Amino acid sequence: MTSNEFAVVDRMFEDLREVTPAVRLRLGGASVSVRSGDESCARLVEERFGHLVERDPHDSAELSVRLMSGEIPPLSLATGVNRLPNGGVATFEPGRDLVLYRPSVGIDLLKTPSTWGEVEPISYPLGAAISSWAVDTGLFPAHAAAVEFNGRGVLLVGESGMGKSTTSLACALAGAGLLGDDLCLIDPVRRVIHSWYGTVKLLNDSAEALGATEWQRLGVNDAGKAVVAVSQIDQLRLTTTAVLDLVVILRPSDTPATSGSLLSESQAVTALRCTAWPASSVPNGLSAWLRHVSLIARTVPIIELPRDRPPEAMARRVAELLEHHVA
Repeated sequence: MTSNEFAVVDRMFEDLREVTPAVRLRLGGASVSVRSGDESCARLVEERFGHLVERDPHDSAELSVRLMSGEIPPLSLATGVNRLPNGGVATFEPGRDLVLYRPSVGIDLLKTPSTWGEVEPISYPLGAAISSWAVDTGLFPAHAAAVEFNGRGVLLVGESGMGKSTTSLACALAGAGLLGDDLCLIDPVRRVIHSWYGTVKLLNDSAEALGATEWQRLGVNDAGKAVVAVSQIDQLRLTTTAVLDLVVILRPSDTPATSGSLLSESQAVTALRCTAWPASSVPNGLSAWLRHVSLIARTVPIIELPRDRPPEAMARRVAELLEHHVA
């Protein structure tokens, strides 16, 4: 983007008129101020991030997020994620949305009015911006699910389609707290998992296996997955943070795996490769990812678990492995 283009966009956000009071979120351990220029923006923030809302914040915001509805001006950006020269990223979909993350400014999301009715109108566009901010602050944006048993967190890792959503939701239906079914933020130094989004995504076969076909849906995304707001499901409990005590690598049922055996550090780093994609498109993302997973591989037990049993049995096995490997 040129300096003139930045100036045009900045003037648009300077004219932002908040229709609701600013919302404070606790995201990745940081206080985040979210300002919305449209009632639909504010409603979506509550729907997707409501479990992270700080009802009585006492400290100043560490990150500013501004959401605005309006027409996107012509820009010299490629479609997709663009790295900005002075740090940060711009995500651009012509005629649909523009997201800027600038370390000195914060995150700005501008969407055309006609796109606010989409199934995932803010989660997908904000992904690269939040990932870039997370990397800048020492967090690891991970493609992984996570659950919590009495404060002890388990990271569930696997390639797409390996059952992260199904297994994490089976654990949640059995009483565990749910931190996320696909994405979460990790502080590898403090060994803390932070929740990110308050929605989950399910294919039809997973919904049937979980007995979740009647769950209220926000809609179906472009990948054919039903998007569900966890806060609307009485059987589920969202939690915001947990200590990272165990990593479980989900494997296909027909792949030889040493179920319940600890992986070596090099095996663990290799197994964690599928967690990298949120960081892969942002500045310094992959080098930070390697540093973070190497630390996790040295300090957290990491084991493999074949996906060779029904969801409820998988949930029991995850809980058993946690009890066995964590004192």
